[in-house]
Amino acid sequence: MTEPPAGRSPEHRPEPRSSRRRAALPMVTLALGLLLAGCSGSSSDPDAPPVDPSPAGSASGAAAPADAKEAPVDACALLTDAEVTAVLGRHEGGRPGEGSCVWENPESYHSVTVEIGEPGTAATGRLPTPDPAFGEPEPGPDGIRFVRGNGAEFVVGDRYCHLVVVTSVTDDRDRPTLIRLVGAVRDRL
Repeated sequence: MTEPPAGRSPEHRPEPRSSRRRAALPMVTLALGLLLAGCSGSSSDPDAPPVDPSPAGSASGAAAPADAKEAPVDACALLTDAEVTAVLGRHEGGRPGEGSCVWENPESYHSVTVEIGEPGTAATGRLPTPDPAFGEPEPGPDGIRFVRGNGAEFVVGDRYCHLVVVTSVTDDRDRPTLIRLVGAVRDRL
């Protein structure tokens, strides 16, 4: 057995697991960021044919490039002020992001977050296979999948969507609210 470096006890372990987990956090954050980057889209008719973004159209009749993006959905318009106030009480309105919106009560830090995926993020009309790194999801009603962090994943058309309600972090008390708000988002998207 080799001698430990000077100043270290023989019980010293090179790198605790928590350090490795903290080191993995940027990679998980990056992966989640890439996943959520797909959370923008358009409220246009999903059955409409793609529009050629070039001024003159395509001479060869080819479709628009796959990387052409539609305008993002205004996620803050998908829930009413009354719906959010019923959940959070006082809040300062939604903070929009690209395909997302966050409402927060500045006193309690309770929050509601809506994220709407771009068209094609649920191309088959079904939720993607869950990533085991984020824990085992639980099935909910109407195609909703409950995930860690008081979240619900669901599909609208061909879009992957995610809604989070945080008023209780110790139990699943927020699930009826999640189900109700998912229904409101589906009706308006």
